[in-house]
Amino acid sequence: APMYEVHLAHDGQEALELVRMKEPDLVVSDIMMPRVSGTELCTQLKNDFQTCHIPVVLLTALGTTEQSITGLKLGADEYISKPFNTDILVARCNNLVRNRRLLQKKYRQEVDCSSQLLATNPIDQKFLEDVNEVLEKNLDNPDFVIDELASALALSRSTFYSKFKSLTGMTPNDFVLLYKLKRAAQWLHTQPQL
Repeated sequence: APMYEVHLAHDGQEALELVRMKEPDLVVSDIMMPRVSGTELCTQLKNDFQTCHIPVVLLTALGTTEQSITGLKLGADEYISKPFNTDILVARCNNLVRNRRLLQKKYRQEVDCSSQLLATNPIDQKFLEDVNEVLEKNLDNPDFVIDELASALALSRSTFYSKFKSLTGMTPNDFVLLYKLKRAAQWLHTQPQL
């Protein structure tokens, strides 16, 4: 049985549209593609709020150290030279997906684990900082609802929910409950009189 549900694109432009529509767990792209190159695809994905959290693996026949550094500077999560062993490609893809899920699990289970652990790029870091700031301001507001969080961040409800689930592995409701539990546990630990 296949490990992944795979969606194929015939060129970089089609890939860009497909990623935005399907919101996959991982993108594997050749650098040499018509219309939009793999490096441009990577750049666009990593600079887009909706897709910047998705790991990108770039494949290239140009296996120099300089090429690898360039790819990584663009935000690629892995850079693999061709020809490559398929098992190695799959193993690296598995590692990227597994590591994201392990970070999400770590955040859910550890009291002192910061949500910033879930962010691997500046866009997501800013997003989670803003979320935490809104939650801190509303910790004692019993009428606070999730839609207000999306509104405070100037995001549509659907964009907010989709991004949140992909980035954190949780629904916004579950994240807020966990955030409040973590804050309560921290206060009890540092202020025994509570």
